[in-house]
Amino acid sequence: MIRYIPILILSILFSGCATYTTQYAENEENYKIPSSSIGVEHSFYLIGDAGVKETQGIVLNDVLEASKDADEHHSTLIFLGDNIYWHGMPPKDHPDRKAKEEILDAQIALGKSFPGNTIFVPGNHDWYSGLKGVQRQQERVQDALGEKSFYPEDGCPFKRINMGDELVLIVIDSQWYITNWDKHPTMNDECDIKTKEQFWEEVESEIKKADGKTTLIAIHNPVMTNGTHGGQYAFKSHLKPVPVLGTLKNLFRKTGGVSNTDNQNNLYRELSDRLMAYSQFGNKVIFVSGHDHNLQFIQKDNITQIISGSGAKKNPTRLTPGGKFSSSDHGYARLDVMKDGSTQVHFYSSEQGRELYAAEIFPENKRYTPPNFQPIQKLETAKIYPDEYLNKSKFHTFLWGDRYRKYFGTEVTVPSVDLTSYKGGLKPVRKGGGHQSMTLHMVNPAGKEYVMRALKKSATQFIQAVGFKDQYVADSFDQTATEALILDVFTGTHPYAPFTVASLSDAIGVLHPNPTLVYIPKQQVLGKYNEMFGDELYMIEEKVTDGHGNLESFANADEVISTYKVFEKIRKDEENQVDQRAFLRARLFDMVLGDWDRHYDQWKWAVKEDGDKETYIAIPRDRDQVFSNMADGAIMGYLTHAIPSLGLMQHYSAEPRNIKRFNLEPYPLDVALLSDMTEQDWQEEIKFIQENLTDAVIEKSLQEMPSEVQDETFQEIITTLKKRRDNLSNYGIDYFKVVNKTATVNGTDKDDFFEVVRLANGSTEVKVYRIKGGEKKDLFHHKVFDPKFTQEIWLYGLDDDDVFHVYGSGNAKIKVRIIGGQNHDIYRIDNGKKVVMYDYKSKKSTFETSKGTKHLTDNYKVNVYDYHKLKYNDWVWAFPALGYNPDNGFMIGPSLTYTIHNFEQNPFTQKHQAQLKFFTATEGVELTYMGEFARVLGDANLVLDGLYRSPYYSKNFFGYGMNSNYNDDVDFDYYRTLVEEFHIKPSLKLRKQNGQFYQLGLSYQAMELEKTEGRYVYQSNQLRASDFSNQNFLGVFGRFNYENRDNPVFPSLAMVLNVEAGYTANLDHGSFTYLNPSLGFSHKLVPSGKLVLSTLFDAQINSTEEVAFYQAASIGGNNGLRGFHNQRFTGKSSYTQSTDLRLKMGDLKTAFIPMSYGIYGGFDYGRVWSDYDMSDIWKTSYGGGVFMNGADKIGLNVSFFGSEDGGRFVIGAGFDF
Repeated sequence: MIRYIPILILSILFSGCATYTTQYAENEENYKIPSSSIGVEHSFYLIGDAGVKETQGIVLNDVLEASKDADEHHSTLIFLGDNIYWHGMPPKDHPDRKAKEEILDAQIALGKSFPGNTIFVPGNHDWYSGLKGVQRQQERVQDALGEKSFYPEDGCPFKRINMGDELVLIVIDSQWYITNWDKHPTMNDECDIKTKEQFWEEVESEIKKADGKTTLIAIHNPVMTNGTHGGQYAFKSHLKPVPVLGTLKNLFRKTGGVSNTDNQNNLYRELSDRLMAYSQFGNKVIFVSGHDHNLQFIQKDNITQIISGSGAKKNPTRLTPGGKFSSSDHGYARLDVMKDGSTQVHFYSSEQGRELYAAEIFPENKRYTPPNFQPIQKLETAKIYPDEYLNKSKFHTFLWGDRYRKYFGTEVTVPSVDLTSYKGGLKPVRKGGGHQSMTLHMVNPAGKEYVMRALKKSATQFIQAVGFKDQYVADSFDQTATEALILDVFTGTHPYAPFTVASLSDAIGVLHPNPTLVYIPKQQVLGKYNEMFGDELYMIEEKVTDGHGNLESFANADEVISTYKVFEKIRKDEENQVDQRAFLRARLFDMVLGDWDRHYDQWKWAVKEDGDKETYIAIPRDRDQVFSNMADGAIMGYLTHAIPSLGLMQHYSAEPRNIKRFNLEPYPLDVALLSDMTEQDWQEEIKFIQENLTDAVIEKSLQEMPSEVQDETFQEIITTLKKRRDNLSNYGIDYFKVVNKTATVNGTDKDDFFEVVRLANGSTEVKVYRIKGGEKKDLFHHKVFDPKFTQEIWLYGLDDDDVFHVYGSGNAKIKVRIIGGQNHDIYRIDNGKKVVMYDYKSKKSTFETSKGTKHLTDNYKVNVYDYHKLKYNDWVWAFPALGYNPDNGFMIGPSLTYTIHNFEQNPFTQKHQAQLKFFTATEGVELTYMGEFARVLGDANLVLDGLYRSPYYSKNFFGYGMNSNYNDDVDFDYYRTLVEEFHIKPSLKLRKQNGQFYQLGLSYQAMELEKTEGRYVYQSNQLRASDFSNQNFLGVFGRFNYENRDNPVFPSLAMVLNVEAGYTANLDHGSFTYLNPSLGFSHKLVPSGKLVLSTLFDAQINSTEEVAFYQAASIGGNNGLRGFHNQRFTGKSSYTQSTDLRLKMGDLKTAFIPMSYGIYGGFDYGRVWSDYDMSDIWKTSYGGGVFMNGADKIGLNVSFFGSEDGGRFVIGAGFDF
């Protein structure tokens, strides 16, 4: 049977091949689309991958003819990337420049003739000449067609274009996300978005804002494809370079994702998975792409993908589930958005001169039929949660606490609002995009914007936003126990606390919106939004945005901007400054209120102009966590202590339990925007709050809560608030010390002069000036840092030509890190003690002295300012790990991970992991440690692995060779050898972007075997006497690892390659070399991915058998041959192959999380080679099991594998390969 396995694999791979024919899904060839008499709102002509001169003309000419009657105001031509093959636009002096211009100019010529607008989108081939090449292409296109003809601009990732009241175009540069940023030193220099996290925030926000509108996302790389980039290959590709090798080439490409042009690649998959998940936030999203050189229409899992990539090249396709149509003809697509809201797509073959396929994507907009609304009363009595959400057992209350649960079920009487007259008459604009709240944005006739937010939050929105950013699961958690539990956890917030904040804020001069508690019945003006809103309690307040210039609580500011926009403005001009006093007061006020949810998006900024100067004043918003009691109950009480990331959720008490953890979210923002504030400033602001937030103010402000909830707890909140105010002088100064431990000082994107003076008392003085006319001029930052509070100062020069002068003879107690940034920087370091400089390796910098430590690198994260980089160190106690196998019995043990975040991050500064395991069958103990230290040598991290196993830890030994005996009648302890072991392995580890790493290191190992009387090792003649003495080994090893999985729990496409080689010397006698390669694949056998073939090849090769048995090659149990015991066969070398056929049988919507389940069968074969046994025996094992996966995050696997020795039952987490 063994010899047929390769034949089986090859037959599976050949079973479905892509072709160049036009293909239709069932019932799609005779397509019909509804005719619309209302007319076209906008037409999009889509051409992709037209950058080959020899073949581009047929499609360009066809579109030219087809579009001559297009409406100039309601039509757009989009070139979807790969506009110039093969390497984009070269420099002007390049010999290929003219040829590349001709390729692009042919497309530009069509753009000039096209009646409407033209937009070029860059693709991966356009990036192959680097970021500069993309910008050269952009310049030529815009020179010919205008500034609005190339998006996104300047190598940036994102652009939103409003095409009409009900139509939005979002353009994304997919290669921006996938490319290695370290290879482009000016990456994001011209962009507002400078991190991937910021990119995703923008994508999510804009899709949510466009909900209900037809939303086109134009992106070169498709999120779904049935072409070559999706792993569908033509038969002839299996024959190149020769048969079998061609198939193996395709297997590696499809499962390994080794090319970042394929959607199996880890970065490409990350991009597409998250885009598909976020697209579900809008109900009319369409992806339009090129990349694969064909025409495709795919609709799957509520996602629509149009591919028009055969503008000049051809690739084969194969229809898989969701694929409606595909063709490899040269051609294009036209997308028509109709005036009635319906959307149609048409595909045309330029070769055949005809339409190949058309489909309706979205039907016409559903016409809202209003019901008969009840008359609106002046007052209504209502509560937030129904009774079934509130009736909890004593045990539940013990676990989760009382919280503020009863107030969610307390009926309150409030004004009932007729929106047509409220605030001048409000009309809904769009649904909001919060992670918890059900929000509706509204506007009055004067253009002033308001927000109405339901007091009942959405648990499914929270689950989606926090736990599942790469897959859409919100509907799967609807009506589950998990949803109910999270809704109960939400009762840790007081639902009526936000209404008290405005009066409290007025007393101390902190800006704020003005929330009002109302009941909003369903009513005519809500229109289609009546389906989701109305007939419950709401908060209505001003939207913190432009247009409220007459509002004193917004500082009478006509303009209000975001936090990201503040950072953008203050780096562009030194005249633009944050009002740090006002921000400090607002932040101290947060601590008094117990409001821990203060991340960057919880702030808006009022813009006050004074000539050319702008000042930004903080406006806190979203006060949901005021007086919160999230740590109530045994479970949250424990978790908020045990997990630092949850430590911000604390019981509202006289003082925060841990002020550092309480401020986890705002800490990076505080460091960035309170850089000028001294201890005296903090003390003055604390005193101001204590003097002005009087008892009378507190008592009056809290009367804003409904009278129905003003009980004993209400009085306790008042008392606690007063104590918290009084204690601010303690915990406020404690937090001052936290914020000032590491300080950042930023220049601007202009020429700046940084002056750093080491003072005699150990302090460090920092002054930052503008350079004008080549001379040091205007001072815009000055602070003296005290080593009592500050350990490090990070100076960011940002863009343009900066000068850094460090001098002074004082004792340098504070480390200064200088990050020069873009352009030519000058370093004048007279006192280099504790000075570290970072600048680009590929750019010119001048170092006038050799003092200080210099790091030249093109590493993006080192050179580019990101205020999020500053974060707390983390430690996490993991729950005890559990497992079972017959060799060791049950395994149980806790683990601890401690992560340090400082300047050098890759992706952390240090990580320390320790785990303790106890094995019930042997009473053995194993302690492991792994430490990793960032960027010790270039981009390589230092890794330190340690292990200790107690004397009762055991390894199995049955003898050498394939004829070793196993007697099931004797106690298994007979085969156990007690081993005490210690080893330590320092190494350098270099990670690469595509999921691989290289490792090179040394090892030391100490072993001691116990020659236990009555056990096999005591009588074996295959062991030497020296094996039982203390053994010490030194070694050197190298390792390469590559891993790619499309799903961490149930992979349907995966490849794992691991190769380790080394040399080990016994300090007493002998040495050996070894090579341990392994290669594993998972490959779906049906397009749905529910039936998967997984196989793992594993080998161990030693240069000699004159080694201790625990260093020999061994197989069995966890290492191949799953039906045998661990280390069942031992020899000089070994080989095994394990193969599973796994079937996902179905999905379950359980009470807690969505589950999938399945079965699998497996077969293993293998052997060892030993000088003690010259037989040619191969052993096999076979069996299977059941598995369950929870939301593709966690897995459980129960299996039994049989063999000639009997069998082996194992419970574990997920699959080993």
